Amino acid sequence: MIRILEISWLIIALITAIIAVYQFFIEGWESAIWMLGITLIAIVMYNIRHRQRIRFEKQDRDAAKYH
Repeated sequence: MIRILEISWLIIALITAIIAVYQFFIEGWESAIWMLGITLIAIVMYNIRHRQRIRFEKQDRDAAKYH
């Protein structure tokens, strides 16, 4: 489940970054700044989920050693 959320945040970050670049060239900074904010939030969420997944996988490996 966490892997799906991680990939979802990455996709959201990529899509909003593309939209932000498009809006920057077509409409200027005023319009693009909102998409850049959403991109930043999505990148932060991706990093949180990625670190969480790595930590959970390590805990699972460590728990398997003792069983």
